[in-house]
Amino acid sequence: MEEMVGDVPKCRAVFERWMKWMPDDGAWLSYARFEGRCGQADRAEAVMRRYVNTYPSARSFLRFAKWAEFEAKNVGLARTVFESALVELEPEESRQARVFKQFASFEERQGEYERARVIYKHAIKLLRLGEKSVLQQMQDDEEITEQE
Repeated sequence: MEEMVGDVPKCRAVFERWMKWMPDDGAWLSYARFEGRCGQADRAEAVMRRYVNTYPSARSFLRFAKWAEFEAKNVGLARTVFESALVELEPEESRQARVFKQFASFEERQGEYERARVIYKHAIKLLRLGEKSVLQQMQDDEEITEQE
C-alpha cells in the first residue's frame, strides 16, 4: 500500500520489519525488486547480500546470482556471486552438481566457453562418482554446441 501511494520510506520500513522475522526467499526477492523499482540498485544489491548472509546456502547464492544476471543486469556481480558460493559455503553446500552446472551455464550464456570448460573440469574432480557422469555429459553437450 505504501508503495502505491509513493511513500517509499514507509514501504522500506515495512520491508525492514518483515526481514527481522527471517522470511522465506520470496520476501527477500520482493524487497530487492522494490528497491530496483525505486531506482536504488545499490540498495537492492545490499538486500540480496543480506539474504545470502542470513541464509548461507547454495539455493540463496544461486538465486542471488540469477537476480544479478537477469534483473540487475550485472554480469560482473553474478560471476562474483557464483565464485563466492564456491568459496564461502560449506563443502557439502558448494559441492553440489547444480552449483557447478548453473555457474557453467552462466559462463556459456556470456560466451565464455573456456571458463565453462574449466568449471566443468573442476566439478568433475571435486564431486562424487555418481554426479561425475552427469557433469561429463553436460561438458560433452557444451563442446558439441560450441563446435556448431
